[in-house]
Amino acid sequence: MRKIRKSIKSIPLVLALAVLALSSCNKNAPLPAVKSSVAFQFNGTPRSTSNVIATNYITQNSLEIIGQISSTEQIILQFDTLKTGTFNVATNGVVLGYSPDNIAADACFGATGTITLSSFVGTTATGTFSVTAKNSLNVDGVITQGTFSAQYTKQ
Repeated sequence: MRKIRKSIKSIPLVLALAVLALSSCNKNAPLPAVKSSVAFQFNGTPRSTSNVIATNYITQNSLEIIGQISSTEQIILQFDTLKTGTFNVATNGVVLGYSPDNIAADACFGATGTITLSSFVGTTATGTFSVTAKNSLNVDGVITQGTFSAQYTKQ
């Protein structure tokens, strides 16, 4: 009788271990969240933010990433197609816009260079960028060492 009681007492422990073992092997577990950020150098000055809003516009098959650096400074990356690769800002349906302040003439857009969408999985997009941008006065701004990682929402 004592052996039966010991066996009955060990059943909950065995069940708990079995559940733990099975749950740790779940291959459909969500990927860990990526901390959203955009970082780059503008004319040699480091700029970065973790205040990032990213949206996948499903009906347009596009992605927009906005990094708000300050109340007047922001960077925008737009992809007109959702596939990984390196895209030329002059010819491949990607746009990089950077506004260092709230003066419209200072806003610049990528004229030459590339944006790479390295990963577009689940609700996470990551990549790099390096462009020469021009403002409305045709003044160059050099954006280098750009990186982004963003959790996006779908609309």
